[in-house]
Amino acid sequence: MKSLIAFIINGRRNEALGLLAIGGIVLICSHIAEREIADRAKLECANAFVIVAGIAVTAILFRRRRVERKCK
Repeated sequence: MKSLIAFIINGRRNEALGLLAIGGIVLICSHIAEREIADRAKLECANAFVIVAGIAVTAILFRRRRVERKCK
C-alpha cells in the first residue's frame, strides 16, 4: 500500500489535485460544523459524517477499473 505522500508525489496530476481538493473540502466542512453546531454529540456525528463522505468520494474517484483481456 502506497503512503499518502508517495501517492500525491508519484500520482498523476489530476489524481493528486483531486485528492488535495477532497482533503480541503473535508477540512472546510469540518470547520463549518464546529462553528455552527453547539451540541457536542451532534458535532461528533457531523464530523463522522464528513469523514465518511470524504472516504466514500475518495474510494469512488480512485477505484481500480478492471481491464478485461480478450483471449485470441
